[in-house]
Amino acid sequence: MSLYRHIFTFLVSFVVGLFVSPRQCPIPKTTPSSTTSHHDTARDLAIAVSNVATEQLGDKTLPPVAKSLGQATESIATDTSAETALEKEATAATTTTANAQVDEERDSTSFNLNGGLTVILTQWKRNNLEVQLASMVKQSIPISQIIVFQNENHVNITPVLQKYPHVKHMHNVNWNTKFFGRFLVPLYMNTTYIAIFDDDCVPGHNWLRACMELYQTNNVIVGANGRVVVPPKRMYLSVKTPHPKDVYVDFVGHSWFFKREYIYHFWLTPPYTQETAEDIHFSASAQKYGGIQTMVPKMPRDDKSVWADVSMGRLGHDD
Repeated sequence: MSLYRHIFTFLVSFVVGLFVSPRQCPIPKTTPSSTTSHHDTARDLAIAVSNVATEQLGDKTLPPVAKSLGQATESIATDTSAETALEKEATAATTTTANAQVDEERDSTSFNLNGGLTVILTQWKRNNLEVQLASMVKQSIPISQIIVFQNENHVNITPVLQKYPHVKHMHNVNWNTKFFGRFLVPLYMNTTYIAIFDDDCVPGHNWLRACMELYQTNNVIVGANGRVVVPPKRMYLSVKTPHPKDVYVDFVGHSWFFKREYIYHFWLTPPYTQETAEDIHFSASAQKYGGIQTMVPKMPRDDKSVWADVSMGRLGHDD
């Protein structure tokens, strides 16, 4: 009788449990995505817009519409939800520690230049080669080789090259390859890194170091100046020297520092025209085929050693 009682009690408890006890369903735990959020994207644009909106660019300042755009974009980027704020607070300590470690590594170790660096200088009608070469030999990171890429015969650079016998010379005697020809040279190089300069660009002695540092932390194309394309009217916002922060842009010009393998993206699509816009073509191709973004490094007013062009464009005026 006792056995039947135990069996009856068990069955009653089981049936009651089915209808009365709540079922416990596991709640999936979510972790923050490793990809860039909409807030991060807005913040990057806000930085770019704010920088160029607050900096005086040459003799001109940005129109009020650009300043308004910068303020509006920055508001979007900073008007985050409470959840996002909590996530930021939770990761602040980790981020601070990571940044400190990165800074310590930069100070205590040399740059990883395994594979070397090739510098390509452009030569056409401007007679700036000697001052450019003087700048290159003063760079604070080693350069494996320097190549002068010359179109046609407008300037006699032989006396300059005799002063720098280690410099290689590629001369298109009767052919002006314009802006795109020099981007063929990296295809033949065997160094890991490439830096290409316009013929009016004279960098400070720490410019290539700044480029290498920004590349190593972000895997990007690094340029001397850049543009941010703002829809819907495709207004261009310029990022020029000097400016206080590293900035993501849509494309860069004047000089390019990049990992040599990025040049394969450049030539996957034939240029729309060979007359101009090699800067847009490079950044667009790298973004499309390799997911490679483009940046302009910070160039503080009080540190010309990291400026991309210490002449501030004065050598770019043609007669």
